[in-house]
Amino acid sequence: MPVIEQQAIVASDCSRMYQLVNTIEDYPQFVPYCYDAKVLQHLQNNDLHAYMAFRGYGAQARLVTHNHLRSNHSIHMQLVEGPLSSLDGVWRFVALGEQQCSIALSLRFEFKRTAPFDWLFQRLLQHLMHAQLHAFCRRAEEVERSLRKVTNGS
Repeated sequence: MPVIEQQAIVASDCSRMYQLVNTIEDYPQFVPYCYDAKVLQHLQNNDLHAYMAFRGYGAQARLVTHNHLRSNHSIHMQLVEGPLSSLDGVWRFVALGEQQCSIALSLRFEFKRTAPFDWLFQRLLQHLMHAQLHAFCRRAEEVERSLRKVTNGS
């Protein structure tokens, strides 16, 4: 089962980073290959079902995940529906001071046994999973710049 583990330190507080990752509807604005994303259902115990659709490399993928939220600390994702046989992931947020946060993403996934030409689809998903953390870090920098402009009156 492939595993992707990435970590970065960002100049943002954990609550802002958590909110950025948890605002699923904004993903099409900055997550590579994502053209649709939304919360399908809010569940009990800070859980939700999220829908995300991706397109690239001549392939498309749609995923529904069950997300368990621990406000400002972690988001645990498990596959409900989609082209993978399994997906288990965790976003973790650790404060490193008032304006710094360690953000980590761990993904474990397995492809379904499919037709020979589905290597395009597998390539899309592998690239997407590797690009996730970088996309969120870049988005955090944009948000922080905007907030500084507002604060400084520019």
